Amino acid sequence: MDKSIKDISFLESEFLTFLLINYFLNENAIDLKDTQLHYFPVKQILLASENNEEKITIETNDFDVCKELYTALKDGKKVYKMELEMKAKEFELSVTLKTNPIRITAVKAPKSIAEDFYDRVIEREKFVEIVFNSFDFLFKSFANMRIRNDWHNLISNFKNFLEKN
Repeated sequence: MDKSIKDISFLESEFLTFLLINYFLNENAIDLKDTQLHYFPVKQILLASENNEEKITIETNDFDVCKELYTALKDGKKVYKMELEMKAKEFELSVTLKTNPIRITAVKAPKSIAEDFYDRVIEREKFVEIVFNSFDFLFKSFANMRIRNDWHNLISNFKNFLEKN
């Protein structure tokens, strides 16, 4: 590997941690041109220390009151895997995200009600488009915040949130 190239892979876990922070600070809305969604962490989150030596998997049905998660985040753990539920008025999707490299590893969409095969294909294509557009929106939000002082404000607000919980 070329030593002049900097390793910026830490941004992958920062992005997933950013999503979790925004969830806790009630900034978890995704505004697409024709759909508004909210995302929520569900089932399982994998966190690790910066050097990946200490890994913690937290499974719960209610991350809002999960003291183990708060403690891990206070200790500086970053998110490396997370499942999100994405809810709109008309549907719910489940998406699993992992790092190294950052990727979507699973998408679960509602069972199709369309009878025609081509209508089912179009419906699935719409869900895939919503997932990609959502993460495009979220990653752009992360990148814009990460390069400004807004990032430090977000981290400060989150530390205050963790101190209260």
